[in-house]
Amino acid sequence: MSARVSRPLIDVVNDARRDIKAALKLSDKQFNSMMQQIRARMTALNLNFARGMHYEDVNNVWLDYEVQRNVIIKHLIDIIKKFDIRIIEPAATANFIGKALTKEPWRQDKLFAYNGQHRCVLLSLLGYTKVPVIINDTEDLAFPSVAFIINNHSGIKKVGKPDLHQNWLYQHKLGLSTQETELARNLQDAFDNARVQLIESTKARNINDYWFSHFDYAYKSASVDKTAATTRQILDAITIAWPADQEIDQGVFIGLYYMNSIVKSLNKKMPKNWMQKVAETCAISFSSSHDCHDAARRQFKYYVGSAWSAPEGMFKFMREVYMINGGKITIPSENRDIGVLDRNWCEPNLVPQVSIDSFNLPEVDKTFFAIQHGGAIEGKKFLEMKA
Repeated sequence: MSARVSRPLIDVVNDARRDIKAALKLSDKQFNSMMQQIRARMTALNLNFARGMHYEDVNNVWLDYEVQRNVIIKHLIDIIKKFDIRIIEPAATANFIGKALTKEPWRQDKLFAYNGQHRCVLLSLLGYTKVPVIINDTEDLAFPSVAFIINNHSGIKKVGKPDLHQNWLYQHKLGLSTQETELARNLQDAFDNARVQLIESTKARNINDYWFSHFDYAYKSASVDKTAATTRQILDAITIAWPADQEIDQGVFIGLYYMNSIVKSLNKKMPKNWMQKVAETCAISFSSSHDCHDAARRQFKYYVGSAWSAPEGMFKFMREVYMINGGKITIPSENRDIGVLDRNWCEPNLVPQVSIDSFNLPEVDKTFFAIQHGGAIEGKKFLEMKA
């Protein structure tokens, strides 16, 4: 995960000015004119901030990006369009004292905004040299992170898994041990050890490394054993099978995760690195993991005729491709397959490097398993294909 650092508000303001001008295609003169018009409108209407606030010099306000999300330019533009100074509430800031400064003395005489970042940036863009704030004196370095999650769990943009992950890692670094922080640390370690960045897709433009952006499924895979060992196995399988693909394909990741879930639900013992063998055997036909994903989607839509289900579709497609390419490990399948083994393909060259007229199907051994779901026993049909 890319490093996130604390930045002076003024630096963030300068970046925001640049990005807003680019988004709205404004020159410096046009941008300054727009800001002046907004200020003039507030003055003409005799409007001002609500009373009872403390006004802090913008140079003393900092934004901690181990806690905060990045500035959302679209959000800033929306505020500009509807700006009314009367509804600007004070930003919530932390003033670190005592033990906090003993640990991190560089934070002295700085106010760290954990709620109201966009308000501070916009007011500075408008030319205000002081911004309204409330100040919480605290010795707890984790306080802004905890407060950020509570304050932002609902509202304009609900805190998503990337922001939660970032804050749980920060809390863990500060020694706060909870189920969430320990899982986040284990998950991040799995990605770091696999040399894959867990990052939002919008931030992965200039990355020259492996990366994955589906935080929800990353957490699902880590929750299988709480140590994220399964996550590491999936990442290794994909990067070894498709070393040229920088983006870890979401469909392939989800397919292997779901395949592992089926195997575990049956308490079936599998050989070491079995997911890697599945991925490598699929790679015989698909030189790109993304091509494998696309082919699975087309075949599922053709054969099943229902809305795409990535867990089911990717698992079944990869399993069947693994088998027709000579895979030797017995992998159970949930309910019916999706036509690859039956030669019922949506297109003649669906699976490259395999002749639809010449491959020999393995013997089919049909077995029925009873799987318990929430206390109720539901008979489910599984196929075990023995190569």
